[in-house]
Amino acid sequence: MQINIENWSVNFFNSLFFLSCLPETFRFFLKSINPRKTQLGILKRLIELNLNTDFGEEYSFKNIRCYRDFCEKVPETDYEFLKKYISLISSGRNNVLTSDTVLLFEPSSGTTTDSKLIPYTTSLKNEFQRGIYPWIADMYFKNPGLLSGKSYWSISPVIKKESSESGITIGFEDDSEYFSPLMRFFLRRIFAVPDIVRNCSDLKVFKYTTLLFLLRTKNLCFISIWSPTFLLSLLKPVSEWYKALVHDIRFGTFSPPCNVEPSFKKGIKKYLYRDKKRAKELLSHFNKKEGYSFSDIWPKLDLISVWMDASARFSLDELFRKFPGIKFQAKGLLATEGIISIPFYDGKCVLAINSHFLEFVEVDVSKKSSECCVVLCDQLQIGKRYSILLTTGGGLYRYRIRDIIEIKGFVNKLPVVEFVGKEGNVSDMVGEKLDSIFVEYIIDSILKKYELDAEFVLVSPEKSDDHFSYTVFIKCSTMEGVLFDMIAEEIDQKFCSNIHYSYARKIGQLGEVRFFLLEDPVPMDIYIEHFNAKNMKAGDIKPLLLSVKPGWLTRFSGKLLKSKCNSIE
Repeated sequence: MQINIENWSVNFFNSLFFLSCLPETFRFFLKSINPRKTQLGILKRLIELNLNTDFGEEYSFKNIRCYRDFCEKVPETDYEFLKKYISLISSGRNNVLTSDTVLLFEPSSGTTTDSKLIPYTTSLKNEFQRGIYPWIADMYFKNPGLLSGKSYWSISPVIKKESSESGITIGFEDDSEYFSPLMRFFLRRIFAVPDIVRNCSDLKVFKYTTLLFLLRTKNLCFISIWSPTFLLSLLKPVSEWYKALVHDIRFGTFSPPCNVEPSFKKGIKKYLYRDKKRAKELLSHFNKKEGYSFSDIWPKLDLISVWMDASARFSLDELFRKFPGIKFQAKGLLATEGIISIPFYDGKCVLAINSHFLEFVEVDVSKKSSECCVVLCDQLQIGKRYSILLTTGGGLYRYRIRDIIEIKGFVNKLPVVEFVGKEGNVSDMVGEKLDSIFVEYIIDSILKKYELDAEFVLVSPEKSDDHFSYTVFIKCSTMEGVLFDMIAEEIDQKFCSNIHYSYARKIGQLGEVRFFLLEDPVPMDIYIEHFNAKNMKAGDIKPLLLSVKPGWLTRFSGKLLKSKCNSIE
């Protein structure tokens, strides 16, 4: 009997990867029996570990005996509060925020603020793993087809390798850095796309190379990415490049439609080989009269894990159409600073109870922020929204990450949470105070009402003559005959339900809402390139619908429509 060595190897390393996640999964089950006890145990451990740090001595960790002491002695913090400590760590000083050595700094997403450097320690990585491993084990257990094929985990092109003044590395290589060295060894053997691809700084070459390896992999069974727009942007050029891609798969060559750095081209050669059979299969799919489906191209594809909350949902319909019949899993809330929730118990996102110490500030617009109560995990209430305070092994203490969650229910004693949006992502050019959650709700209702199949939407305050006007940048599958002037007027009226926006409109500080019809083939590429310039990885960029900073009129190409009439400025 002939044995397919490659298939046997993939099954073997998938099984090892799954089995390695089980011990942490059992611990997660045990710790979830009494969430409050688990959480207070984490706090106790972090306080004891960091008693003699600069931060611990300044805030009297040695006198903290209970949670109440912790609240009294340690204030709520944010990045500005901790910046002086992080500067000391960056200059080479040890024992500042943690007794653990800082392994690297990871830049935060920075889509709403300037990029921040979050210190990563061994303790923090262990905390991430205590959340990620149960998610992985549950995912394999519920989807056994994942054991029999290769996976694509988000790989982003390296923007620029940096280090702090004392030589501390800035930035993870890729998502596999969250795992232990042994787990990374297993992952490397089930990845469809080799690590070397991340060394490609040219976005076009990066896309071509990634597509080359993905299309060559018939047994692709799992895709794990963050932003749905990243995957859509990656797949967009397939229609244009498929002949070149099929040719390269057939002959084992490498011929992107642009210039390639010689060193990268040389490095990629060892991963190339001829596959005439796969090339023939792909060509038959691409030449179908009714069009091709990625579900047919990857017949073993079983699951796609992706952000599905807040602004990410605007791109999901297009993703569903490209992958008919494929299961989708909503990712939990995993921020640069920490892991908040994981998909577990049939895909419900529950609190990562055994990772960091979590506090929750009730979000109540009828109260002043100083009046909002802080509660622990066992005091959360269904239907209420909360902002999160993190205390982690990386040296964040009562750190407000400004992510807002809503409690959707409970599984056993674990809260089921949904990410709602970013606290503080407020556009306030002239005092209008437009909140991202408010804007997303209105735009979402408008898109549904007028059945606009939007590929890309961005709302931004843009300068118009002597005042600002909120501009809706949009690209739809069809824009002919759409009365955008009427829709803009309706959006403007809905925005006016915000008293501050209404007042700014009445006194002439703000103009009416306008539409900008995008002509760029892939607007998301321009969006990604903008944040690439801020040293953010493409796969980590959150697709926020509201930009609080203007300037997009100069970045996008298209037609700006005047208010109340479809004439072009």
